[in-house]
Amino acid sequence: MKMKSESYVLISIMLLMLFVIATVVRSPYIEVKLLPTIIGIFVFVLTTIELWRAQRTKKATVMQEESHERLESGVELSRFIAVISWILGFAVGVFFVGIVPAAAIFSFTYLKLQRKTWFISAGYAFILTSLIYMVFELALKLDLYKGLIFM
Repeated sequence: MKMKSESYVLISIMLLMLFVIATVVRSPYIEVKLLPTIIGIFVFVLTTIELWRAQRTKKATVMQEESHERLESGVELSRFIAVISWILGFAVGVFFVGIVPAAAIFSFTYLKLQRKTWFISAGYAFILTSLIYMVFELALKLDLYKGLIFM
């Protein structure tokens, strides 16, 4: 069976997550290995599910796929650029203001750009930030990265 390019990307993501988990687990510090391991496992499982779904879907005819690819190649590129921009923006936010404030800013901004109300955006950002703080700072007693500004 011929695999789509999407399948190769998914397999690459799975291998990357296995590498991250294998690398981080060797660290003697719980602070270093906890979050990347949880995220790595989560991404690995979701990617495995998506790969399974992609392999099960019925394939359209070759002509339909070609016309569909030509039509959506520009759309997919713009989506890819948007996703990479969000990821890089979040990483820059974490670097400068820390994990907890960056999560609040990121979630609020994303929801506002998705045309959610101020109340829903602010409420979700507050709940997410509170949950991250309570789980990692209070319950697990881990010092999350504070960022360059708040150090």
